[in-house]
Amino acid sequence: MNEREIFQIFKELVSISSPSFKEKKIAEYIKSFLEELNIQVREDGAKKIYNSECGNIIGYLPSNITSNKTILFSSHMDTVEDTENIKLIETEEVFKTDGSTILGGDDKAGIASILTMLKYIVKNDIEHCNIIVVFTMGEEAGLKGAKVLELDEFGKIDIGYVLDSSGEGGECITKTPYSAKGEIEIIGKASHSARPEFGLSSLIGLNHFLNGFKLGRVDEETTTNIGKIQGGEFANIIMEKLIFSLEMRSLSSLKLDSLLEKVNILLKEIENLGFQVNSNVKKGTPGYTISENEEVVLHYKKSCENLGIRFISKSDMGGCDANIFNKLGIPTINIGIGMKNIHSKNEYIEKKTLIDMQKLLKELVK
Repeated sequence: MNEREIFQIFKELVSISSPSFKEKKIAEYIKSFLEELNIQVREDGAKKIYNSECGNIIGYLPSNITSNKTILFSSHMDTVEDTENIKLIETEEVFKTDGSTILGGDDKAGIASILTMLKYIVKNDIEHCNIIVVFTMGEEAGLKGAKVLELDEFGKIDIGYVLDSSGEGGECITKTPYSAKGEIEIIGKASHSARPEFGLSSLIGLNHFLNGFKLGRVDEETTTNIGKIQGGEFANIIMEKLIFSLEMRSLSSLKLDSLLEKVNILLKEIENLGFQVNSNVKKGTPGYTISENEEVVLHYKKSCENLGIRFISKSDMGGCDANIFNKLGIPTINIGIGMKNIHSKNEYIEKKTLIDMQKLLKELVK
């Protein structure tokens, strides 16, 4: 197969705008592509759950050898913003845009890599194990599609690879954070600013929280953030109430539990100062930690070594669909596909990276 065929598929994919919950056109492209290869494909019910344009697209290619091993590959269909009227620029080395839109390589580089791999092994009758491919919707909006996936029909899925990391080929994410987030409301008592003794400023409650809670980099594997504060009306009115959004992340589930306990203690103290406090802070999608001795990592490492690609295992403070697959009991890592400056109009991807990904995926399905 002409390895540069992936360039054409990638260009076709990025020409399709697919912001979160509006992925119908790219879903139709993927379904048509798989059907032409006689690969079993279906769309699940995520469309109804989220009132979106489409659901997740799931394809299955049974093994053509005696192996019962099953590998899952996944990429998400949505982009962080729309790419209507994209002006793609192709050079000898990279794909990028004119700067008026994002490129959408996150995660259409992953989709292109998976589709090209499937076409190669089907058209050339290459030996392979059972292959499941999952193209999720709403990932950028909070892993929405992955959270409602049902894959029980396939039985045991041995290992999974999500193609959604900005790292180079050979890099893989084996550790991601546990997180918690939500909003906290502090309610005091309003009064005229000239008579503060008759009021109770909600800012005093917030100040108590901030004095007892470390923000930013807590340690090497833990971060906290207040991303938004809303409150107040006029300069001459004591601020009766405010709401702030809190997020916490840690590669250690125990450290996250400790932070949640600290938050609860501080909120109780604020209540004892005379404030009413409402909080919906709770844990989100769990993180994952996968040992380098587990099959999913060893298989990836061996495939890299066979191709002379440098293997790198690392942690990342972001989440992705791999978190959900691990929660479902499928040992899964997020692998690098070389996207650069993602979520920005300066996004680009090197052509060499796309070619290298083809070689790596072909090795992984052996």
